[in-house]
This record gives sequence, structure tokens and C-alpha cells, in this order.
Amino acid sequence: MGTEFTIQERIELIVDLFNSYGYNAETIDEFPVAKRFINDGYAELNENNVYVKNNRGADYLHDTIEMISMDLINIMKKNCWSMPLDDMVPWFIENYCLLDKDIGELLMEYIHKNLHVYGYKVYPSRKKGKYILEKI
Repeated sequence: MGTEFTIQERIELIVDLFNSYGYNAETIDEFPVAKRFINDGYAELNENNVYVKNNRGADYLHDTIEMISMDLINIMKKNCWSMPLDDMVPWFIENYCLLDKDIGELLMEYIHKNLHVYGYKVYPSRKKGKYILEKI
């Protein structure tokens, strides 16, 4: 089969392939994790000369997205369906050993907007100073 990717590498791929347009073919050498992902057949070149995830790549990364989503849902349920605003990004960084705050922020944004797939939504309540988890 293909290469095994660490959780941090899978998160990098999720952030780059689900939050943005993909990887420009001209600069792909700058992204060794993406090159491995492409070489393993999880992404393909589109008409704009950009590598984007294919169905196989989306399926591969979905398990990680689901795991992270369930982790977030479970921790928020344990904390009365909420989490302080200032704790959310650090939770992603600490829980998944991320070295980059920007990756933590981008991962948080993607997971938040994708929680509807699992029957939930998260929104910030500035008045309460928390992110609130709601079943939809």
C-alpha cells in the first residue's frame, strides 16, 4: 500500500486540501507531505495545474476528520456543551501535538464548519465568553 502519515501530517493535509484550493504543481517540491500523498494516489492534478484530493484521498482523510470531530464533541459535552473562547485553539494544538498555531486555527475553523455532518454545530458566544456546542 502507500506511506503511513502521522496525525500531524494528516492534519496538515486536511488544512491544505479542505480549507484551501490545493497545491500548485509548480511549488509542490516545497510540500514533501503533499508529494507523498500525491505519489500514493490520493490527489490528482486538475485543469488549473493544482493538485487536489481525489475521492480516495478524501476517504483517507475522513477518518481523521471524524476522530477529531468526535474528540471535540465529547470534550465539549463533558464541559457542559461549551469551551472557553481562549481554550479552543490551544485544545487543538495540545491534543494533536501541533507545532504551529496557524495550523491549529485553520483546523479549528474546518472542524467547526464540518460538525454539521455529525449532527452538531459550534458557535462563539462572546457574551458568555465560550464556544457553544448544539445538536442540530
